[in-house]
Amino acid sequence: MRKGYDLDEILSGCLYHAIGAVPDADGWFSIDAVLQVIAAVCPTDRSELIAHISDKERYILNDDKTKIRISPEFLIPSDVESQLIDLRRIDIRDSVFKKNDLSYLADIDKKIIVERNDGKIWEFPFYTNTVHYIDDMRFFMVLEKHGKRMLAVSSYMTKSYKNRYRMFISGFPKVIDNEYPIDAELVDFDGYSYKIMVSGE
Repeated sequence: MRKGYDLDEILSGCLYHAIGAVPDADGWFSIDAVLQVIAAVCPTDRSELIAHISDKERYILNDDKTKIRISPEFLIPSDVESQLIDLRRIDIRDSVFKKNDLSYLADIDKKIIVERNDGKIWEFPFYTNTVHYIDDMRFFMVLEKHGKRMLAVSSYMTKSYKNRYRMFISGFPKVIDNEYPIDAELVDFDGYSYKIMVSGE
């Protein structure tokens, strides 16, 4: 394995945080999918991965060694989930937005619409650089920079979203992911999917 990469760290990220692979309804991940995630970071073959998994108590292989899951006794909330559970309302100073050249806009003729796949809809006034809360673990901001609009959303809302258009925003809390397209479909840790749109344009 290439120096500087830890196989267990990559495997843990994949299985605990569903990074690059998605479990089935019973929590099993395809070994092929997991191997593909790992191979993108460091060269690893199937036999090396199986041997590594078999040596760890916190992972379980199915009988034909085509699937892997976390042992029930090792299931713990993700770091993101733990942070969000303990988090109170986020306060981001105006200086963070100014430093990153993000424009503050307000428009009473526009609304921010959030649609969830179970039929629930939320409406928020159109403000950029403002944290809008669905609940304490699901929140987002509409950001605008040089006329380009983007989303920053709580990490809890982005478990399975793969096509990220990431932009580093200095000073944003660790539990906020950015940047996403304004109409991106986001899937949270509970499996709900969301679309966030701006109406009145």
